[in-house]
Amino acid sequence: MKNPYSVVTYYEITHEFRDTWRHLWNSAVNATLHNSPDWFDTSISAFPEKKYTVFACYKQNALVGILPVDLSNKFGVRVYTCPAQRFTIDDSLLLQSYESKIMQALIEEVSRRHPLYLPRVKPETARLMLDTTKYSFAYLLYVAPILGIKDKHPLRHLSKSNSKEMALLLKKYSSHLQYINHTYPENLENLFSVMVDIDAHSAKQKKSMDVLTRTEYQHFFRSFIAHYRKNIIITILYFDAKPVAYIFSYYSGKVLVAYQASYLTGYKFLSPGRLLFYLLLNDAQKFAVDTVDFCGGLNHYKIAYAPEFKYQYDVCITKNILYILWWKFIIYTGYVKQRFVKKKYSLDSKYIFRTLRI
Repeated sequence: MKNPYSVVTYYEITHEFRDTWRHLWNSAVNATLHNSPDWFDTSISAFPEKKYTVFACYKQNALVGILPVDLSNKFGVRVYTCPAQRFTIDDSLLLQSYESKIMQALIEEVSRRHPLYLPRVKPETARLMLDTTKYSFAYLLYVAPILGIKDKHPLRHLSKSNSKEMALLLKKYSSHLQYINHTYPENLENLFSVMVDIDAHSAKQKKSMDVLTRTEYQHFFRSFIAHYRKNIIITILYFDAKPVAYIFSYYSGKVLVAYQASYLTGYKFLSPGRLLFYLLLNDAQKFAVDTVDFCGGLNHYKIAYAPEFKYQYDVCITKNILYILWWKFIIYTGYVKQRFVKKKYSLDSKYIFRTLRI
């Protein structure tokens, strides 16, 4: 009997294929912002120099799976990975259903050309990938606090002492503070320039973590704003009309993702990061979402608001045993570093680098 599954490779996509992609995305079992055609367009606009390929799996004539990739280096190896890999925080592989034959068809076609590395994959998708081929492994590299707010108070987990501290700050500086959620149709590009200025003069800058000052990040965020402006919230805290802190958030379905945040170093007396999250969460139910995702990077102030986590895995697939051994060595080295050279305020070392076992 003829195999009903086939994979077609696209190096450019037409409007007709983009519409078919969107139709699949609207009904897919694992649809995320990061496997939508709009995310692919965002990536192409931000990084046009990359070589993009789209692997499309068909069951007879129906599109049932899509894996968009570009060629990049990972651990010194040339690999296929998801577009805008550094910025992806969810499944980039799109599936009509968690059917092993769809996954098998895609992986066989992709891995015969290059090794495959996909970051921050949902556990369900990662398990299916590992079940499909023995030439694979997955490890935990992304843990994010999440907060369910449907019919529940968003600040319910915050301790009385933390709540009191935030209330006292708001009372003490009430005549100086202003808090605004900026959304479409405001000029979000101008507000992004405000974010960049805050990042350049933040505590992150002293640790070389002021990512928005980097050209790569600016290209991505400007492209992201251009393609998703109706999904974006730029929350800014003003002190005497001066922007001193921001949170860049976006909607992904019923989830509000707090994607990037920073504050000016001279305003530490305000606890501006914590205060801004307090104000944003207090308003979160106005945005018609069920969940707030605090993104990766665990610390005490995130956990104070959201004690539950979501776990996502980096998945590596290659038939080259030397690559597997090399990648495992690099990952184990990272694990040792996390365990014994702990970052101040970070709680990541308690969770990340664990392997996914079937």
